[in-house]
Formats: sequence, C-alpha cells, structure tokens
Amino acid sequence: MELEFFSHRHAEDLLNSVPAYIDIWQALEKSLRGISDEDLIKNFEDNFQGKTKQTMSLSKSINLLITEALDAKTPKQIKK
Repeated sequence: MELEFFSHRHAEDLLNSVPAYIDIWQALEKSLRGISDEDLIKNFEDNFQGKTKQTMSLSKSINLLITEALDAKTPKQIKK
C-alpha cells in the first residue's frame, strides 16, 4: 500500500525526539508501511465481501491489519 506521511505541527519531530514515544512511533510506522495491497484485498475478501451487511470501504480492513500488525510488533512494555 502506498502511503504518504504528513507531520501536523511538527508531530513527527516530536515523536522521533521524545524517548517515551520513539518505540511506539516506530512500531506504528513499520506496521503501516508493512501493509501491502494484497493484504488489503485478501482481508476484505475474507471478512467483508459478499456478507449480508457488505461494506464498500477498505477502512475496516485497514484498521484490522494495523491492529494485527501492532499486536505482533509492539514491545510488551508499551502494550496496555
């Protein structure tokens, strides 16, 4: 999946400079960059296509993939 990141009010500088945020931001960024078009298509087909209440938006698939990726990559000490 092709992503373009924008830093609102220097947020990315803050996330990369405050020690408490660095690991969390890196895990999130890596998770987002790791989602492929094929992952989205497969997740959508498996979970939403042809269902009684079908959705046309990929946002639910994107959110599921982000959640799965973060659970797998986030260090245990920062999980809540």
